[in-house]
Amino acid sequence: MIIKNNTMETTTTSKQYSLKLNDFWKGLIMAVGTPVIAIMLLALQAGSFDFDWKTIGTVAASALLTYIGKNFFTAPSIVVKGATKETIDAIDNGTAEVSVTAK
Repeated sequence: MIIKNNTMETTTTSKQYSLKLNDFWKGLIMAVGTPVIAIMLLALQAGSFDFDWKTIGTVAASALLTYIGKNFFTAPSIVVKGATKETIDAIDNGTAEVSVTAK
């Protein structure tokens, strides 16, 4: 669900115990990005260009499953993008509040 209000955009994350396709793609990026690059950097720092692709694949698959598992068990939340710093500060210091109303 996406609601646009001026420059702010509101979206909801996946429902608990379900996944969106976006969860898979983000998980794949995280799996390829963080642990794979870390393993490759360690090999390069050791002076080797010989990568253990089996280990890299295992770490990538583990990271993907961990990320997807985390999203599967996480309760849904509402994400607001594009809020100004002033709006965020007003909510943080209690001079403004956020509410959700049904249509």
